[in-house]
Order: sequence, then structure tokens, then C-alpha cells
Amino acid sequence: MPISLDEIKEKLLEILNEKPGEIRGDLVRKFDDEIFLRDDIDVRDEVEDVLTDLADELEYYVSNSLWRKQHRSYFGDEELELKINTALQKIEVLSKPN
Repeated sequence: MPISLDEIKEKLLEILNEKPGEIRGDLVRKFDDEIFLRDDIDVRDEVEDVLTDLADELEYYVSNSLWRKQHRSYFGDEELELKINTALQKIEVLSKPN
């Protein structure tokens, strides 16, 4: 059964609503898997591009501040929330009927 845009948005909101920590990191990894490993995402191509870009960026999310110091590409919760909120805004604009 294809995954809908509403289901994807629910997963992103779940990440935003989860407090920083290991569970949030697990949710981010599950989201990445949904986007990269499934070929049955039921969204417009432009929206899929936004989701793919987001999933690619989220691979560098690291909740542990000590681990983040290991590489400058890693980022934490504040940037995670910004990236997700920005993607959700783009999706809303792209989802509006022309």
C-alpha cells in the first residue's frame, strides 16, 4: 500500500514533537528509510524532491552533542527542527492546487 503525503507529514510532526534524544534519532532514521527504501510514495514529483532532499540532509542529524563535535557536517536538534519546518512549508506550497 502506497504511503501518502499525510502519513509522511505525520512522521515529520512526530519527530518534531519528540523530545531530543535517542528516540528522536530513531524516528529520523525511520523517516530516512521510508523515503529512500520505498518506491511507493504517493506524492507529486516536486514534493518527492523536497522529501528526498530532507532525508539526505537528516542523515547528518546527531542528537549527542559530543558525537556532533566529530565532524562539522553533523547538526543537532535546533537545525533538525528548522530543516523539517522548512520542508513542511515547501510541501504545503507545492501541494496547493494551481
